Amino acid sequence: MTSAVSAMKGDELLKAPSTNVSQLLAGKLPGISSVQESGEPGLDQASLRIRGSINAVSYVVDGFPVDNINDIDPADIESVSVLKDGASAAVYGLQASGGVIIVTTKKGEKGKTKITYNASLGASLNANFPEFMDGPQFAYYYNVAQMMDQLASGAIASDADYVPYFTKEQVEMMTNGDPTDGWDNVNYIDKVFGTGFTQKHNITVQAGSEKSKYFVSFGYLGQEGNIDNYSYNRYNVRANVESQLARDFKFTVGLSGVLSNRHTPGLGTGGSDMGSETGWLSIANQTIQMHPYLPETYNGYWTASQKKNTGLPQSPLAAIYESGYKKTRGMDVNANMALSYDVPWVKGLQLKASGSFDYSTSMNKNLNTPFNLMAYTDGQWKEAVDPRGVGNGVSLGEGTSYYQHLTGQAGASY
Repeated sequence: MTSAVSAMKGDELLKAPSTNVSQLLAGKLPGISSVQESGEPGLDQASLRIRGSINAVSYVVDGFPVDNINDIDPADIESVSVLKDGASAAVYGLQASGGVIIVTTKKGEKGKTKITYNASLGASLNANFPEFMDGPQFAYYYNVAQMMDQLASGAIASDADYVPYFTKEQVEMMTNGDPTDGWDNVNYIDKVFGTGFTQKHNITVQAGSEKSKYFVSFGYLGQEGNIDNYSYNRYNVRANVESQLARDFKFTVGLSGVLSNRHTPGLGTGGSDMGSETGWLSIANQTIQMHPYLPETYNGYWTASQKKNTGLPQSPLAAIYESGYKKTRGMDVNANMALSYDVPWVKGLQLKASGSFDYSTSMNKNLNTPFNLMAYTDGQWKEAVDPRGVGNGVSLGEGTSYYQHLTGQAGASY
């Protein structure tokens, strides 16, 4: 069975920079594959699969099942084990058909009080991106393509008959440094995608004696996305206490809590976002649809290019700064405890009772603010509106979800 079980120490996880545990496990243990669909702050978790299974992975933390492990501070982890086949995971039942990842958090150690502080700062940016044409290049190749179309259709007899869509004067205005004339040379990829920053801080306190040991941890994760108005903050606290109540009785208790706040514009980035803005209305898609010869603003409004197949205006800067916001606040609390009794008259027999209580709540607040645009289409400026539509006006939606789960276990081991 040993080939179906892999394990690693928690200290190994800290050798690579990451914001959550699922990212760190990728490539660290054999048999685990991962796919990360987004780099958005707070949504950059990886989807894990064990040995290519189509079934989801099950997670166990300190002996109790949990939904995910991404909110655990990596600095709190003592060890990680992966059960990769049916025989090794059988004890966890049918829900473990996709494999099991077991996380054990740190406990107190006998000795003097030990205080540890860890901090890291990182930057995030697009590692690879296509090189897009600037304004004059776009105008040149647009004219060439249009001329070839007209030659092929017979609309013109020769190159000399072609009337350029973009004139020489317009191309010159793209580079004259005066965007008020309605022409500019803007790299919208650089305008939208910048450099994001991540900071992590963790402080732990460990101590113990013959009778009792404790471990306490406080952690903070702050992320600023490489697109403006995307941020995520997470606060972790954990306490594990072990106490020898009597010669044969041992009591353990673990408490953990997570507070999180995520903020985004009203329109999503794409990637793992869900909803109508995925793809054709996402900020990423609107950015690559934006024409480089358009100034950022015109007549006091953000500018937009008109999409040919849908007629919808594309304006990534308006999507970032004018579309409203989505705010999510989450709180997760877990308490677990166990009492074990070593039966003195039967050597090696231990009776154990344990329980765990999980409580989580999530509060969402979404504000959609329609905006006006100036779109350049068919050779002239026209007023346009938010591609989501303006029929509903300003809309505000709020929602709250709650979850609680109680687990109890009792057994004997020999």
